[in-house]
Amino acid sequence: MQQDFLKENEVIEPLADGALYILQNGALPRFSLDACLLAAFCSVRAGEKGADFCSGTGIIPLLLHLREPQLKITAIELLPELADMASRSFGLNSLDNIKMLQADIKEAPAIFGEEFDFITCNPPYYPLDKSRLSEDIFKAAARNELYCTLSDCIANAAAVLKNGGRLALCIVFERAEEAKKSLQENGLALRRIVEVRDSDKAEPWLMLLEAAKAAESDEIAIEKLVVHNENRQYTQQMLDFCSAWLKK
Repeated sequence: MQQDFLKENEVIEPLADGALYILQNGALPRFSLDACLLAAFCSVRAGEKGADFCSGTGIIPLLLHLREPQLKITAIELLPELADMASRSFGLNSLDNIKMLQADIKEAPAIFGEEFDFITCNPPYYPLDKSRLSEDIFKAAARNELYCTLSDCIANAAAVLKNGGRLALCIVFERAEEAKKSLQENGLALRRIVEVRDSDKAEPWLMLLEAAKAAESDEIAIEKLVVHNENRQYTQQMLDFCSAWLKK
């Protein structure tokens, strides 16, 4: 029974017209477009083993499962309330290939070693001194670097990736140069960039980056993704980008 997975203030919401379901809580942060874009962007292949850093309520592992059901994914989330809800979402969908680990991502190297083919991470957007801090601890942790920094995410991902393994990040555009520098310092060669714009005339808002460990530097593929058309509907490019769970 689906209701057996629910706690107070929670609802069950469908993903991809009911292909999967996720638990949502009105008192906790909901997933947003950035997570959906990251799950569509990262490179994955059947049978690979990956991790999702700062996993929140587990939306990225669920969307990755829609793309490739043969993945093995460890979702890592520090806050126990979010980790618990994600774990129950995985159970609700009977997904034995996705595991939840309630832990600090800075513990990952000691727990795993170099064993992952890919890592996704949608880190907190802003340093503590660059954005107003919400009184809601969950919103503050999602937006601000309370528990980990962008550099922490990159360094610890590099430590647990296999040689040739890939890190996919979603960051605010203004932190692009900081992210590129940290990737280089941690032995990750940038391979692909997607600049995300809300509309064709808007400035870039988000940046999706993918880098490979212990790989030679090479030409970087730079793409532009426009989310909305002039009628505020998803563009065909956006629908194609997220085709695993958006209607055509």
